[in-house]
Amino acid sequence: MKKVILAGPFTKGDLFEHRFVTPPLGVWRLASYLNKNDHHCEVYDYADPQNKESFEEKVKNTNWDIIGFSTQTATEEYDIARMFKAKELSPNSVFVAGGSGAALNYQFILDKTPVDIVFLAEGEFPLLDLCNDKRWQDIDGIVFRKRAKVLSPTFIIMRRTG
Repeated sequence: MKKVILAGPFTKGDLFEHRFVTPPLGVWRLASYLNKNDHHCEVYDYADPQNKESFEEKVKNTNWDIIGFSTQTATEEYDIARMFKAKELSPNSVFVAGGSGAALNYQFILDKTPVDIVFLAEGEFPLLDLCNDKRWQDIDGIVFRKRAKVLSPTFIIMRRTG
């Protein structure tokens, strides 16, 4: 059983004052699907007045296997700030992102954030595959960061001269 937390989009400003008009239905749908399939998934809605802890406290106080973010283009600045803070608090978690902001700008998200995987469309099946330990290379509907080992300077010099 994997422990997963999914955060809805976050925004500040006069228009919504910390939230969109609706709750983050996409992450609630994903959480319901994971919970139905024997995993433990919680949703963090920044605007929920019943939150007893901040998102940062929630990340710090639990050993999450996967931490996910739903991003929108309008919330990207705030979502990215939270990704970095969460990575600092939970460096061993797998970080995922979805929503229109991540799917439409997946290369930016992979290049500029600590996110490991971006979901390109509906996330139920790929997220369940991830929770069920399917190899990332075999999961449809995602793009992922491949962390490569740096070649040694000796190898590079030998290759250029040899």
